[in-house]
Amino acid sequence: MRKLLVLLLAVVLAVAFAVPAMAYQVKIGARVDTDIAYAWRSGNSYGANDMRMPDLTTFYLAMPVTNYLRVDWMSNDKSTGARIEFGLQSGPAHGAVGVTLRYMYGWYKFGRCQLVIGHTDNLLASLAYAPYQWLGLGALGLFTGQAGPVAPVVLFIGMGKQYSGRFSQIALYYYVGPWTFMAAIGQAPTGNAGNPVGVASVANTMFPRLDLVVKYKGKYVGLAPGFSIYMSEREPIEGASLVDDRILSYLLVLPFRISFGAFRIVGEFSYGMNWVAANYFPGQSVWSTAVYWGGNNDPSRIKIEDSYFLAACLGLSYTMGRTSFHLGGGWQKTTNASNDQPGTWRHGQNVRYALNFAVRYRVNKHFVIAPEISYWYYGWNPLFDVGAGNARFADMGSVWLAGISFQIRF
Repeated sequence: MRKLLVLLLAVVLAVAFAVPAMAYQVKIGARVDTDIAYAWRSGNSYGANDMRMPDLTTFYLAMPVTNYLRVDWMSNDKSTGARIEFGLQSGPAHGAVGVTLRYMYGWYKFGRCQLVIGHTDNLLASLAYAPYQWLGLGALGLFTGQAGPVAPVVLFIGMGKQYSGRFSQIALYYYVGPWTFMAAIGQAPTGNAGNPVGVASVANTMFPRLDLVVKYKGKYVGLAPGFSIYMSEREPIEGASLVDDRILSYLLVLPFRISFGAFRIVGEFSYGMNWVAANYFPGQSVWSTAVYWGGNNDPSRIKIEDSYFLAACLGLSYTMGRTSFHLGGGWQKTTNASNDQPGTWRHGQNVRYALNFAVRYRVNKHFVIAPEISYWYYGWNPLFDVGAGNARFADMGSVWLAGISFQIRF
């Protein structure tokens, strides 16, 4: 797969330069970031749930998965365009070099409207409103064991910030003054994605995911309230009897921005149910999904217990010349009522939070040096019954991360 992506990348670049310049406009961009940092991890943040591992302080130097090589095309009349973007990484683990597809979509403008078709994200829970927090994804190879619920964080995603994810979709945008209206349908995850507990059933996607957003962009205030909904059906196998056979997922989100002078405040409030089942982005909390369990202690009659989450994040920044200072935090709480057998939410909830402070110094238009320090606490594993003496296993631990990000952008 990696060799195929590299070959496709070479073809894209060859085509971009081979076509005569008069046919359309071509723009090539790149992000080349390198992280050098220390990560302090408590033992229960990376070991298996039933093991007490030693605390670790680890040095790493890596290029995170947020790096990319991008090519944009646009017709001379500016009505039609396309983007292909590949993610590039070099992780701390030996040989952890990868190429991934980030974007591949086209667009067409007509009147006040724009049609976007392909593999991309959209305005839902836009990252433009995320508190700054960039150092961390370069540490992907360091996190093992509980890599699902305990994973590196960027822009507070899964720690108070939501994200639409990138997936195949068709979106229609309508622009009028400072307002943008968006409606999009997309392919949500298929199979048993978003189900942390094994069950004798398979998923059947009945409807596309639907995203609706209204965005206001003013000089001092910005808002982008959004709503997303998705439903999948579960078909029983091996003689199981499903009391419930459908999982409904939805997200209500309110990102906001306030700007005045050199100060800028960004943040987001969100509430949802079973959101992981409708989202592709791996940074989302794995606990934000439905749980299957045998209602009334009868494992033959499988029912679905919905998971609800409430989250918020806030970021404050101040810019002084070439230097900007960033302070941010995020909090997320997920609850589920299943509680009567192994594999269900014995503890009932997961509460996690993160804090970050960073300074960005712009050497020139293309080069930024950004020291940063972050703290992430992952909360208690809800599958463990604290009252049964499992407290030391239930705590999923914390991570301190401190280092410098060298950022080159074109």
